[in-house]
Amino acid sequence: MKINRLQSSLSVVLFSLSSAVLAEIVLDGTLGTKGALVGPYFLIKNTMGQQIGGNLFHSFESFSVNTGERATFIGPSSVENILARVTGGNRSVINGTLRSEIPNANLYLLNPSGILFGKNARLDIAGSFHASTADYLRLGEEGRFSARYPVDSLLTVAPPQAFGFLDNPAPITIQDSLLSVHEDKTLSILGGDLQMDNSALYAPDGQVNLVSVASGGEVIPSLSNTADKLGIITLSQSPEVAFKKIDDTEIANIDTSGVNGGNVFIQGGKFFSSGGRISSQVAPSLTQTKVGSITIETQEMTLQDNTYIDTKTYGSGEGGDITITATDNLTMIGSSISVASGPETTGNAGTIQLNIGQLTLQEGSFLNSGTLGSGKGGDITIMATQGISLFGQDMSSQPSLIASSVGDSFTRISGDGGQIRITTPRLELKDRGAVQTGAFGLTSGNAGNIWLKTDHLILNNSGTIISSTVGSGSGGTIKIFSTDIEMNSGSIKSRSVGKGNAGSIRVTTETASLNDISIISTLALDAGGGNIEFNVRDHLYLFDSGITAYAKGKQPHHHGGNITIENPRLFTLDNSQLLANAKRGKGGNIDVRATQIRPLGDSVIDASSELGLNGRLFINGIDISNNIIPLSINYLAAEKLLPTRCAARLGTNLSRFIVTGPEILPESPHALSVHIPSQLLNRSPN
Repeated sequence: MKINRLQSSLSVVLFSLSSAVLAEIVLDGTLGTKGALVGPYFLIKNTMGQQIGGNLFHSFESFSVNTGERATFIGPSSVENILARVTGGNRSVINGTLRSEIPNANLYLLNPSGILFGKNARLDIAGSFHASTADYLRLGEEGRFSARYPVDSLLTVAPPQAFGFLDNPAPITIQDSLLSVHEDKTLSILGGDLQMDNSALYAPDGQVNLVSVASGGEVIPSLSNTADKLGIITLSQSPEVAFKKIDDTEIANIDTSGVNGGNVFIQGGKFFSSGGRISSQVAPSLTQTKVGSITIETQEMTLQDNTYIDTKTYGSGEGGDITITATDNLTMIGSSISVASGPETTGNAGTIQLNIGQLTLQEGSFLNSGTLGSGKGGDITIMATQGISLFGQDMSSQPSLIASSVGDSFTRISGDGGQIRITTPRLELKDRGAVQTGAFGLTSGNAGNIWLKTDHLILNNSGTIISSTVGSGSGGTIKIFSTDIEMNSGSIKSRSVGKGNAGSIRVTTETASLNDISIISTLALDAGGGNIEFNVRDHLYLFDSGITAYAKGKQPHHHGGNITIENPRLFTLDNSQLLANAKRGKGGNIDVRATQIRPLGDSVIDASSELGLNGRLFINGIDISNNIIPLSINYLAAEKLLPTRCAARLGTNLSRFIVTGPEILPESPHALSVHIPSQLLNRSPN
């Protein structure tokens, strides 16, 4: 009998332990009821916890919801916030539905041991949802709801104000899940390392917060973070797995699209995305205000495998801004960041603001601002403290771009393009990497301007800075401020294919070197050419390259652009061209003011017009005494002159410097004109 009683007692103990292990939702008794709840449809009543003011507090030893199960919070309508903490030391696994029958109440789930959302996790709540592995919630200025040390809690009526972390927090994983809240609500995930795989967070017209920390501190999403270290956020979407859908509409991994669009806030030490999408877009509406913005704050950021981040407006509201701060680097590999306004819209596109260390775009990545309506394209502003590198691919692939565009091939629009402003110590465009603005199709809008300030500008192997227009709008102005410019098969261009005039190019630099068929040019096919102004304080060197301003328009007023080169100590033209030409209009003027000019090889300076008047050509080499070589040929002896004139025909390797333009060779002495430099006129007599 003693043995039987012992066996019976042991069976009861084992059964109790088994029940405790299998129990998914267990109240810990610190705030009221203690014990396991009965599933699979768990009812969590307000009487099981404590209500203070608008806060309803619950405390659980364990909290998990399996597939097919549902946990429902019940309480009076006076409840504004449901605060649920997990104290038992095991992570929460949510693979079922979290539900609230309390109208508009927000739900906070706090588990310092970790949280996992699985494939079948769903939210059915009217308010906002916040999941965190924080150790406590700060209530107002003095209250505290602690999950790590429950006895340290001070429950008050104040709503949650901050998420508190005592040390390195546990991770949160979202695996093949779709978590969504109602319109104009907030969805927050805050903890240690955050990982999203083939999942979606959806808050239409609301806000999504992702914050990862790796040390103690308090976090108020989008406002402040006192943690010394930040964690890692990983967003991945497998190309073999379809994006999540709501009502047959595909949504991004992080999505706040809706009638007005919502905000996205992401903060972490490292942010990595493979194939992910972050989006805030709006449907057409006559009452829109400003579309939601996307803000990312991190140290290192990598976007690859067709990741895209975008805001877009289809109505009258202003497009949402994208602001990224990456103190170390932002690397984009086959990915994009864009702001846009859609067809037939009146709202302006949002802006892109990057504050980073090193920016690298490769394999067809791009930053883009575009408008397809009457609204203005958004500006792109980049401040990179270390440098910017754009690497394209082969000629058959997409180049890597920083671009602002207006219109397309089929749309008649009037919006102007956004501006591009870049400040960095080193800007390198290589293998078709480009900074460009353009107005395309039937647009009457003007292309945006380009403004660059850099110590070192490097354009290699078809690296390009270009502004172009196809419609009736004008091309944008390109302004470059640099210490040195190095171009090897690179180009700086302004183009007009339509009725709009080509934009101007203005360059200020200490030195510039153009090599291997590099070109700085303006070209207008059916309009007036743009001007080129080059202010060089030391040395301008052209080898097998050119500076050209050409107007091919057929109207008399389609004049060639002017070329002005000022202040170089030495201007070397080696087998290169300086051209300001026109077809029907007047040729452009060429004005070169250099201390010393050194022409080498077959070099040409030409300011002519094919059918119209030639332009004016002025070359002012202030010190030319060392460049005058006495001619040894007696021009009065024809028998000595003829062999010399035929030398070029014999294939001899000779240099030629050809200068063409009006009044270069006057027809008579009366046509001679003398230009006296102003500095000579201002000198007082000895």
